[in-house]
Amino acid sequence: MGFTFFFRDSQTLSQLIEQTFKLFPGSQNLKIWDAGSSNGAEPYTLAIMLAELLGKDEFMKRITIYASDKNISSGFDKIIQSGIYDISQIIRMPDGYLEKYFTQVDDTKNYQIVDFIKDHINFVHHDLTSLKPFETNFNMILCKNVIMHILPEQRVDVVKMYHDVLVTNGTFCTEQTQNMPEGTEHLFEKLVANANVYKKV
Repeated sequence: MGFTFFFRDSQTLSQLIEQTFKLFPGSQNLKIWDAGSSNGAEPYTLAIMLAELLGKDEFMKRITIYASDKNISSGFDKIIQSGIYDISQIIRMPDGYLEKYFTQVDDTKNYQIVDFIKDHINFVHHDLTSLKPFETNFNMILCKNVIMHILPEQRVDVVKMYHDVLVTNGTFCTEQTQNMPEGTEHLFEKLVANANVYKKV
């Protein structure tokens, strides 16, 4: 299981959300794929940020999130489906978020994410290198700290797959240290200078 925690790279996520809403304004529904979601901290963080922006009712009405990961042998299922995390993984959240979005599990240092967030994310076992997407027509795809771990020749095909399953003007975000694989630069337009947030061309 990859190293991650709640609100990691929150500035990048904020810019991704901002750019996506610029491209899909109004009351449009958004379909989101977070690939390589590890123990669920990233898609849950994204969901919390969207719920804060939209409010609970609009979030539940307009947002659909799929979170995928290849790894099924390190507690992936148990952790993300229960939504229970040790306090050390959620301590970096903004003030007030712990009380608003988590409940303490008995008299322990574990906290469970609230049901309306937990039940609104669809977790899927998926191997990116299969190049067989489980859904299409996404408005946003987030794939951070994943592409760097696959073979260079596979990266091109994976990014092309993302391009294929995004709707027109769909947004794509990858890790800050990862440039677009050579041969895919023409598929996306970079939207901001200080984060790898792109728009489908």
